[in-house]
Amino acid sequence: MRRFVPLPVALLVGVCAVWVACKRGAAAPTTGQPPPAAPPATAPATSPAGPGQPRVVARKYGAMGTEITLSAWTADEHAADRAFAAGYDEIRRIEILMTDWERPNEPESDVVKINKAAGKEAVHVSSETFEVIEKSLEMSRRSQGAFDITFAAMKGLWKFDEDLEKKLPPADEISRRRKLINWKDVVVDTKAHTVKLRRPGMRLGLGGIAKGYAVDRCAVVLRGDGLRDFMVQAGGDLYVAGSKGPVITWLLSSIPSRRKLLLVGRCPLAETPMLRTVVVSDVTPGSRTIAV
Repeated sequence: MRRFVPLPVALLVGVCAVWVACKRGAAAPTTGQPPPAAPPATAPATSPAGPGQPRVVARKYGAMGTEITLSAWTADEHAADRAFAAGYDEIRRIEILMTDWERPNEPESDVVKINKAAGKEAVHVSSETFEVIEKSLEMSRRSQGAFDITFAAMKGLWKFDEDLEKKLPPADEISRRRKLINWKDVVVDTKAHTVKLRRPGMRLGLGGIAKGYAVDRCAVVLRGDGLRDFMVQAGGDLYVAGSKGPVITWLLSSIPSRRKLLLVGRCPLAETPMLRTVVVSDVTPGSRTIAV
């Protein structure tokens, strides 16, 4: 299990990593529309270097509702591109498998199937989805419910990004949906590899863990394709391996403070939400309710 320690640069540093724990304790509220389909990689980005000399090669992609940046310290740009393409394909595979959004021309994910069958029947899922859900429930137990993948019952109440509404949802609707949030009502059958939500109206979302799992899987693919010194960034989730040469470490910047953090060797990270979107509502004189 990845453990986090708060840092003054607004990053949570994970150690002993295989899993990326949740950012923000649960996924951020979603918009009323699914994230756009993943765009192709942007134009090549490389740092200046002489012919045959190691340098930073980086590519940007779109997936899982965020920007994906793959970087490597290498003298073989073409090999890096091949590895990046394979790593990105792996991230997209995980996205299609575990998203809670329905998209045209894409098969229903395991999570969408589980949500549609809430209160009705158990759904057989892939071994990876089952493993991620089991790990999520373990984190729920260990956090005494602070991390809860059934938060998705609140989906659509708060409007952000292009659907931004500068108001709070009705209190009675919030109360109604809160009653549908309980990780103990997620029933898993280890032998049958099935998952069931006990009550109609329940939803689960893996936004607090699936992206981290995808980053870890991408790192495995990049290593398998021969990269040793690289970074994988997906929104606030980051995996760092190796270094930029024998003595130079990777340099990370915490936005918006721009403070720097030097990393040596392999290290997984997750970034705090930075209060990107805040809705403020005056309730009574002298008091405020802030929904993030």
